Amino acid sequence: MVNYNGYKYNPLLIAEWGLQNYSYYKRSQNGEYLKRAKNAAEFLANNINDNGLWVNDFDYKESNISMKRGWASSLTQGLGISLLVRMYNETQDEKYLNAAKLALAPLRGELKESLNGFPMFDMFNTRTKYTFSSFMFVLFGLYDISEYDDSAKEMFYEGVETLRYLMPKFYGTTDKFYKSIHDAQIRALCSILDVDSIDEYLDDFEVIDIE
Repeated sequence: MVNYNGYKYNPLLIAEWGLQNYSYYKRSQNGEYLKRAKNAAEFLANNINDNGLWVNDFDYKESNISMKRGWASSLTQGLGISLLVRMYNETQDEKYLNAAKLALAPLRGELKESLNGFPMFDMFNTRTKYTFSSFMFVLFGLYDISEYDDSAKEMFYEGVETLRYLMPKFYGTTDKFYKSIHDAQIRALCSILDVDSIDEYLDDFEVIDIE
């Protein structure tokens, strides 16, 4: 729980914590990490609403962004889907897959934004700024569940086209800390796609060394 003028559960941080522990489990095979990841997935599966949203029960303010209690986040949806799919693959418990599929609905609807005709996803649904890392984490969530939902596969590839349009804008303003995250995310995406087109696109803009 996090203190937002009173202690509240933050679904985004719970999803991040679950994914981190699942990663630790895959590297170490320590069952305690798997238990923690499963606990996080349980929370997400039990606290998703009928519209497929994880709703934040607190106000949040960051710079010029001000979110009122009851807001939801595309980033939370993406990270939550990634964790739930992993727990389904690990346990074959249908409640995790069902929750992950339900969480797709807002990414098709109320949390889906558009920038010059390209689909956009971000942590804050305010249109005040877009962040590359948040978009990428949602994209990975779409990829994770695409094995079980054809519409997610279509959304994933639409997101790849968004990257072709937006990467020069993102990379032109990023700092060193976020650039290292972005570079890792792009390498992961290239591995997923197993194609050279995005690599060549990056090379054209001299963004990263993908060798």
